[in-house]
Amino acid sequence: MSWMDSWSRPGKRSAVPPPFYLTQENAAYCQTCGRAMSSRKIQQAQTKVIKYCSDGCRHHKPGPLDRKIERTIVALLNAEPGSGIEETAAKSKFVKGDRRNIITMQEVEDLMFRPKSQAERSSSPSRQAAETSDVSDLDSDNLPQAPPSEGSVGGLASREGSLEPEAPDADDSLGEESAQPAQQTAAAEELKKRQEGQRRAEQREMVRRAARRLVVFGNAQEPRENRSQRQAKAEKRSKGSNKTATDEASVPVRRKAEAVMNGAVVEPSFAKGNWAIRWREET
Repeated sequence: MSWMDSWSRPGKRSAVPPPFYLTQENAAYCQTCGRAMSSRKIQQAQTKVIKYCSDGCRHHKPGPLDRKIERTIVALLNAEPGSGIEETAAKSKFVKGDRRNIITMQEVEDLMFRPKSQAERSSSPSRQAAETSDVSDLDSDNLPQAPPSEGSVGGLASREGSLEPEAPDADDSLGEESAQPAQQTAAAEELKKRQEGQRRAEQREMVRRAARRLVVFGNAQEPRENRSQRQAKAEKRSKGSNKTATDEASVPVRRKAEAVMNGAVVEPSFAKGNWAIRWREET
């Protein structure tokens, strides 16, 4: 029985286990969310290969936006020009003797789904309307008010020495009617906040799914070879053999990453908080 079969998920304060792809021989992962699948589910379906952990993952396979997030993470890990690596703290996380870039999930999320800047928020129409209403309220408070007319006491009409109450204001009858649009506006704002929260949660999970897929499935890349070594080999070989060597060198290889928490490599299925990703050491 595997760790996933005996335990559902590490607790909030429990230690995250090491990667299953290092501790288990036949660790299987979902091709959509990148999470580890239980060995019990795999053993029950021995006749076919299980690729997805649930019906939801089977019906929501990675789309163009998911692949774009993967390419963004790969570009950051490779420190490619224009990837936005300078906007991250990757350089400050270098360890002596290890020049691999470490990128956190929050940094990827900020680059992919950057919120509006403070300047854009301040120039939004809603904010300008609110500021205009505040100014009009201040101006109305500063306007001089007319003194009470003769025969009135404190704004109440006086007749034969007796005080009579003011006539009922017509606006009072409209109070309930005006309250309904206000309630509808508040409900619409609350709905908008919930939708914004759901959108941010989905974006957060999309980034983590893409990172988990890079950890367990990797990314096809050209092999890293020193250009000077290529030129030296090309000079020693003939033109025909050089073409063959170039073709062999250009065959893409699959490079995989690893999930990092507090400097330790962990199982990506259970990584918590703002965990990070980096390339695995090349052997």
